[in-house]
Amino acid sequence: MKAMQKKRLQTLINVMQRVVDTEGAFDLWGWQNASGDLHINTQTTEKRLHKCGATACVAGWLAVSPEFKKAGGSVSAVGSPRLKEYGEFEAFALYLKCPYNQASLIASPARSLAFYGRRANEVTAKIVVARLTQLLETGE
Repeated sequence: MKAMQKKRLQTLINVMQRVVDTEGAFDLWGWQNASGDLHINTQTTEKRLHKCGATACVAGWLAVSPEFKKAGGSVSAVGSPRLKEYGEFEAFALYLKCPYNQASLIASPARSLAFYGRRANEVTAKIVVARLTQLLETGE
């Protein structure tokens, strides 16, 4: 896998570890999902997302993180990351400083078997942390 910026990858691991530690709702299928209905009540901070109980994917959790906002990012109306003029996987890739294909491998439910070795509905935040940590340590 082409190297991405290790500092940004570590930040993503830290964000996802907070999801694990606080038992935040995680679902690889949507940027954010409140009560099973996409595009409703999009949250803009980790605290609000935790409090309302909505799910978010790895890129969705990054979008509401203070680290992403400090880097100039924001969360879109659907809960996806936005950075500069880019949105969704492009913004995720730009933040991680990696190719689009690599970013979508990490965050796309359609590619979960390839990256996580599991179907998207079986991927948990804890699995994301473990796999991203492996990527950070080994580059694979």
